[in-house]
Amino acid sequence: MSIKKLFVAFSALFLVSPAFLQAAAQTNVMVIDQAKIMTQSKAGKDISKKLQNIAEQMNKELKPTADSLQAEGKSLQTTLAPLNQNAIAQDKALVTRIQNFEKRRVELQKTQQKRAAELELTKRDAWNKFFQALEPALKDAIAESNADIVIDRSSTIHTGEGVEKTDLIISKLDASTPTIAVTKQSLPAPTKQ
Repeated sequence: MSIKKLFVAFSALFLVSPAFLQAAAQTNVMVIDQAKIMTQSKAGKDISKKLQNIAEQMNKELKPTADSLQAEGKSLQTTLAPLNQNAIAQDKALVTRIQNFEKRRVELQKTQQKRAAELELTKRDAWNKFFQALEPALKDAIAESNADIVIDRSSTIHTGEGVEKTDLIISKLDASTPTIAVTKQSLPAPTKQ
């Protein structure tokens, strides 16, 4: 069934139901744009900036090791280019150098994965704090608007005047919580078995 036919059938179902129309007329709907609240509020901007700073600091910490490995990799390529497998295998110092390079490369990769997981934990923790801080502002806006239903803007096709309350919520959140504490999270140390 096409979307148009489904929409027409769905609309017809409710058009024939006077009870639905009466209930809909008595329901106060409030529409919010969650994405806008996250990106335009002071707290949302604060979180984004702090998360960016944490990510940049993590990258800065790993950069010397990554640069060193890149230089060593290029040097190894130059050294290995004219040699065949047999010549490489007979040069014990070169084999040790290759093994050390590979060990360092794997360690860096593991560290990068750990940092990415820590950044993800940090983001989750920060946005959880944001939504906890948002709750009172949202509740106040719901009470002021006498809203029965709150819908995110991304779920609506059309919004009438006076129903959109995103700016009201942003102003309330900005007044109560202009910043959010963002703390870099660490992965728990692996347990020895």
